[in-house]
Amino acid sequence: MDIVLAILLLLFISSLRLNLAGPSAGYLNRDTTATINGFFLLLVMFSHFNTYLPASSLGRLTTLWMTTKGELIVTTFLFFSGFGIMEQLQKRGTAYINTFPVKRILFVWAKFFFAVSLFLLLAFCLHQSYSFPRILLTYFGLTTIGNSGWYIFAILLLYCLTYLAFKLAPKSHRNALFYLLAGLAIYIIIASLSLPSWYHETILSYFAGAVFSLNQSKWCSFINKNWRHYVTTGFVTLLLFLSSYLLSALSKGLLHYAFYQVAAISFPFLFVLLTMKMALKNRFLKYVGGGAMFSLYILQRIPMMLLQKTSLMKTPIIAFILVLITTLALGWLFDHLIGHLLLRLTHKTSAR
Repeated sequence: MDIVLAILLLLFISSLRLNLAGPSAGYLNRDTTATINGFFLLLVMFSHFNTYLPASSLGRLTTLWMTTKGELIVTTFLFFSGFGIMEQLQKRGTAYINTFPVKRILFVWAKFFFAVSLFLLLAFCLHQSYSFPRILLTYFGLTTIGNSGWYIFAILLLYCLTYLAFKLAPKSHRNALFYLLAGLAIYIIIASLSLPSWYHETILSYFAGAVFSLNQSKWCSFINKNWRHYVTTGFVTLLLFLSSYLLSALSKGLLHYAFYQVAAISFPFLFVLLTMKMALKNRFLKYVGGGAMFSLYILQRIPMMLLQKTSLMKTPIIAFILVLITTLALGWLFDHLIGHLLLRLTHKTSAR
């Protein structure tokens, strides 16, 4: 599987275009963030696929990847989600936040509902049974019947807290972010006592993205004042990420969590810095990390579950290619059937 990992890395590198005079206007637009997220979504798929393989099939680099990646590969999803929402709030204000109950929260949960129902149907076909409480909790992302669910729970929670925060402080974005942080702090305490660690370890990445959006003009001006500022900021951010991630691995309890959150914030910011001097152009990655991202993320385990006991898994590279192609097809069908139906019902504009 080392070959697949190398190809994914080369795919991302090939998307980079030098822009040393940057950052240009709109350097962190939807196309750019979708391209970055597309790369990490493929890494998520790659990582999930490897859990269906024996350790002997992984290769040295892949084994190292699987033991060190943690949940950091979803931090760009959270960071850019917080960033994008804050950008829209600054442009559209109260009118935008009023769309959240239907066009954000209900829309995402409804798509998740239909996706979980597909996994329930698959479980029935595979003669797998689950208790009613487990099935019920799965529909809210609090457990699983083979699907990936924790991220959906996290993003729905973040949408709910964002809605409440900006309803409490509609005229002050900074006050609203304070309320959002307070809500996240309460959630983190509750989740640390009752849920697996991945439910809360990276949650502040979303908040960091929103904070960056609010301060983007001032921070970007400072960072790009000259090359010394840019290189120094990059070096400090990289050092902060590496040291905090290492310290999180060497510590436990509250210290572990604190260091992990620092890593979860500094890691996506490295990619923000990258976009200030690099343009990203790759249609495939943009598609994967754009409007198709939800379906590809949530449905990717279906072909993995179907293939896990077949002889194809003895040739993991071919099996992974088949999983990728099947997931792309499933995602396309899901978006054109369920996605389009929900877009019409909620009067939501389709994402690119």
